[in-house]
Amino acid sequence: MRAASERALWVRACERRQNGHRGSVHASGVRTGTEVPRMRAASERATWVRACERRQNGLRGSGHASGVRTGAEGPHMRAPSERAMWVRACERRQNGHRGSAHASGVRTGSEGPRMRAASERATWVRSCELRQNGLRGSTHASGVRTGTVGPRMRAASERAPWVRACERRQNGCRGSAHASSVRTGAEGPFMRAASERVPRVRACERRQNGLRGSAHASGVRTGTVGPCM
Repeated sequence: MRAASERALWVRACERRQNGHRGSVHASGVRTGTEVPRMRAASERATWVRACERRQNGLRGSGHASGVRTGAEGPHMRAPSERAMWVRACERRQNGHRGSAHASGVRTGSEGPRMRAASERATWVRSCELRQNGLRGSTHASGVRTGTVGPRMRAASERAPWVRACERRQNGCRGSAHASSVRTGAEGPFMRAASERVPRVRACERRQNGLRGSAHASGVRTGTVGPCM
């Protein structure tokens, strides 16, 4: 090594190889592939630098001077509205969303049509959020998550039990949830009287708190073999 500039070049090349970069490193500090010529203009260097950073962050494809990541076949982005759509699609792929992202900002499945009405977009957005949170099934315009076979909910009184059932499943409660907001086992009958509901409510709370056994109307928790108090 004779010149400081030559030493610095070798140091940078060594650091990049350590970090997983392969190829040539020019005096401009830009990492290129083995077949790429030297970069001459600042704008050309900046584009390559951004492309390099994206590859490090797991983005594959071309990086244009606009800073937009496109697929390997993607054309140059000409309009801000076109760039913005690609940016959002890129962010969604990073966050685990698969499918198309339209100008409306709505994520759809690969076969999904464009969303035309705000009400239609909102339903898709909620469906996407629920899938992200681990809820599976259909989501209707009412914002209620149902099982894959669940019918549409028409009345508020009909929606409320489904919403509570969904919240309980998220919180680890298994079984049926009736309009009385009581969680029962899969075989539990509908609760009709307040005196009947109260013991089941306390039993549910105890199961949530890790207590196992029977819960009687007196509010006493016993072991599975214990007599009534």
